[in-house]
Amino acid sequence: MSTPYAQTLSRSVARFEALYLKSKAENVQLIDRKGNLIGEANRGTSRGVSLNKAQKELAMAGKASASIHNHPNNVPIWIGDVKMVRHYRLSRVIVVTEEGRSEFVAPRTGWGDSSTVMKGEHAWNDTMGKKVSSAKYGHESGYLALCHRANEAVAKATGWKYRRKERTCH
Repeated sequence: MSTPYAQTLSRSVARFEALYLKSKAENVQLIDRKGNLIGEANRGTSRGVSLNKAQKELAMAGKASASIHNHPNNVPIWIGDVKMVRHYRLSRVIVVTEEGRSEFVAPRTGWGDSSTVMKGEHAWNDTMGKKVSSAKYGHESGYLALCHRANEAVAKATGWKYRRKERTCH
């Protein structure tokens, strides 16, 4: 049975995807505690995006609980995405790509201290190898599968919840 929050969040993710999935630049938008998109999306570059001043204020005031952004380069969620939302005390980060969506969710106790984040970084690096880059592997399914395994290792090392949902058609 789906909760009202989960239903609203699902609609918000679908709305964000309809607007930004095909964008050539990363876009980020916040989500409130009821699962609704709030504020305006901020547009970044093809390789990154940050929260704008208004978004930072919403997050620091406790009015946002999550962020959602697209990765136009089709690379899935990674530890760097968690570090950004952790800084703004958000409990969830969702990334959408043409391959699907993935997310990390903090436990009720939060993301943990810097040593927890360090464990996540070590798990990511141990799985990916320090010299692996998307430039080397492109967007081959093998690279995406490796990212998924790295995210599972991060979740195991930190206690964070990791989920992904692949698209069935493009």
